[in-house]
Amino acid sequence: GKAIVGTTDKEYLGSPDQYKVSKESVDELLEKVNSVILPGERITYKDIDYIYGGLRPLVEDTSTDVYNASRRYEIADGARQGIDGLISAEGGKFTTSRRLAEKVVDLAMKKIGLKHVKSTSASRFLITSHIPDLELFVKQKQQQYPMLNQRQIRYLIYSYGTEIDHIMDLYLSDPSLQKVVNNDGENFAQIIFGIRHEMARTLTDVLLRRTGIGWLGLPDDKTLNQIANLCARELNWPKEETERQIFQFKQKYHLTLTLKSKDNEGQYDIPA
Repeated sequence: GKAIVGTTDKEYLGSPDQYKVSKESVDELLEKVNSVILPGERITYKDIDYIYGGLRPLVEDTSTDVYNASRRYEIADGARQGIDGLISAEGGKFTTSRRLAEKVVDLAMKKIGLKHVKSTSASRFLITSHIPDLELFVKQKQQQYPMLNQRQIRYLIYSYGTEIDHIMDLYLSDPSLQKVVNNDGENFAQIIFGIRHEMARTLTDVLLRRTGIGWLGLPDDKTLNQIANLCARELNWPKEETERQIFQFKQKYHLTLTLKSKDNEGQYDIPA
């Protein structure tokens, strides 16, 4: 029931620790979206549930076209600067990461004198994704776990692949982990799974990096406190740390934008 819209590419020259989503980027994106949707329809700040952004390192480039420059990557051999044994990969993206990794490994093998072995990563399944017939697998799991509706099972498979059985083992083992928090079927069992198997160590990790619970808007206080208490139980947080995690999450989650445009006047707290 939501839509994700993006992206923008803006040059950022400040400290990475100080980076925040800019009002300029949000306004630019809204303007572009509103120029192509149906006449009479407009998306405003009131329609936004969540904003996110990040920094992508670019290779050195004199081009002013940040969008196209950002697609490049380079591999630097530290031997040229007198640091033999150091290989640096710059400017990679998810869409090019496998190929980039292959080239890095090839260079490393060459430098240490190993015989070149052709990479098989382009034709191998990622862990948890070895599912020859996805629709058959979905139907099997929908029958196996009738306590969740079909859409929810499909979402969990899309998110975890064959790991869905581990999620559901946790779900079925403890009634306190069976709370479903959104229409996608995300549930408290995923929180425990994220901590035990995916190195989640903060509340922000759980809500924004291991699950999509925080991507559909800020959870209500009751749900947020329940999730924080689950994390505290698993990670042995004292009460003070649990409260600090909740406070830090809320602080990072909202960006107050002062709006002066004709269509968006006043101030709104936008999840960011």
